[in-house]
Amino acid sequence: MIYRITMSFFGNNFNPNNIISELNGNFLVIDKIIKGDKKKYIKGNYEFGNIDIWHINKFATEEQIKEYESFFVEFITNNYKTLKQNHVQDIHLFYDIYYDGDQCNFEILSKKQLRKLFKINLSLPISVHKLNQKELKRRSKEINETWCNAENE
Repeated sequence: MIYRITMSFFGNNFNPNNIISELNGNFLVIDKIIKGDKKKYIKGNYEFGNIDIWHINKFATEEQIKEYESFFVEFITNNYKTLKQNHVQDIHLFYDIYYDGDQCNFEILSKKQLRKLFKINLSLPISVHKLNQKELKRRSKEINETWCNAENE
């Protein structure tokens, strides 16, 4: 199984440009919206601010999932005060799960991690995507190599 988690922060008065340099951790900003920006696919302007963040390795397999999820939990708990001070109202950990078509069972965060996030306004949306076995193996191999290379740096 392959995991990709996108961490998203939203707020009516949230401006991601005011917070990026204040956030602790090593992460990738993949998208941001400033309140008033024009919508990309429909008419109108956004009425909120948003930032989407990935782990620097983007994906994880079952071999790295504990470390991968820990990054997101620690990021939220370590930056929560700053996020609230900058008008973040909602936090999403959006899971994309890729599997080979057999039964798909997985756990979202450990009990310990969930306890850390218990009082935070957090959503856990999930999408599950089917890949053929060959594609799943190919992608898993690439992801494992990325994690090994990151550990050796």
